[in-house]
Amino acid sequence: MINRKKICGILQETLMSLDKKYLIIGIGINLIKSPYIKNYPTINLSEIVNKNFKKKDVENKLKKIFEMRLKKLYN
Repeated sequence: MINRKKICGILQETLMSLDKKYLIIGIGINLIKSPYIKNYPTINLSEIVNKNFKKKDVENKLKKIFEMRLKKLYN
């Protein structure tokens, strides 16, 4: 939440394959636009910092941070 508005969320999806059940979990970040959710204000990162973002750049930065912290966890 930023300024009492939702900017991101957890995404999940259940898949079945070869009689096995899988749960896929991820994150969703409002980078460029915000979804309309009745009675629930949303915001996006571009609106907050007045700058456009490339999805791939944000993805690579998050991946780098995640991998760095994962290495620390296992060291």
